[in-house]
Amino acid sequence: WSPDGQLLASAGKDKVLRIWRYDTKSNSLSDFQVVTDMHQRSIRSIAFSPDNLMLACASFDGSVSILQRSNKSSLFHLLTKIKGHTSEVKYVAFNNDGTLLATCGRDKTVWVWEYDEDIQEFSTLAVCNGHNQDVKCVQFSPSGSHLVSTSYDNSIITWCSMNMDDYERVNQFRHHDNIVWQVDFEKNGEYMGSVSQDGTLKVYKFILNQGSESKDMFHDDSIPFTYGEVFTSQKDSPSLPIYSLSFSPSKELLIATGGATSNLDIYYSKTNAKSLTKELSFANAHDGDINRVAFHPSDACVLATCSDDETVKLWKLSL
Repeated sequence: WSPDGQLLASAGKDKVLRIWRYDTKSNSLSDFQVVTDMHQRSIRSIAFSPDNLMLACASFDGSVSILQRSNKSSLFHLLTKIKGHTSEVKYVAFNNDGTLLATCGRDKTVWVWEYDEDIQEFSTLAVCNGHNQDVKCVQFSPSGSHLVSTSYDNSIITWCSMNMDDYERVNQFRHHDNIVWQVDFEKNGEYMGSVSQDGTLKVYKFILNQGSESKDMFHDDSIPFTYGEVFTSQKDSPSLPIYSLSFSPSKELLIATGGATSNLDIYYSKTNAKSLTKELSFANAHDGDINRVAFHPSDACVLATCSDDETVKLWKLSL
């Protein structure tokens, strides 16, 4: 979704970027723009900038395309391509003010790029090394104060810019038993969630460091914050991978997940509760693995999903 909720973008193995216009009254999508010939291999991840005027596409061909438009009614055009990763780029994300872009990939690295509006170019700010296998996802916290990455090495790393021109690893934890596919943040940054090949959804609470110690995390008095695990979903039987999650924009914790079961699941937790309840489950929501779920940025009842079955679906929840 674009941050204003007016556009939805999708892409995949066909190397085509499709941008859809969302109609709130009919809860439907219509064609806005189709962009081809940008990449030689699959487009793996898409991210809109906070001002809705820029769109980044990460590809398995090792590059990231940056598209731009002059206003919200105009079409996007290719601004530039950025290259740095030595192999597949698997995820891309903007920070909260659009000045930074983060990417990650098969080369086990996380890159942070800085955008110079005057010359309209991205330059390398930092290259983060800490994972020992493919990095699957990277996200900035809602405040932009730190960066989180997940990996095939079963871990989540938080990175913080300590001196404004580099990012350092502040902690690394392994609460999952297998690949961590994605992380997402609750809109205020108080909670973070992760999903994994091990079939679980885990939710963590942001904790300012008070000098305490944790056996699961790198944590000392010089580290400004950490995340403490709050609760874990129960595994389905049989346990299959969960590939994606999304926090709703509602005040309470409402989380959608999708994965190899082809089910769309909605979890709920009351504020300050210590457990997750599966409120809704749409069996066989797609005819293949669900690769991404995403709540509308302002409507807690609208949700988009995409799948290996080559479809994008919109859902209107009754809660």
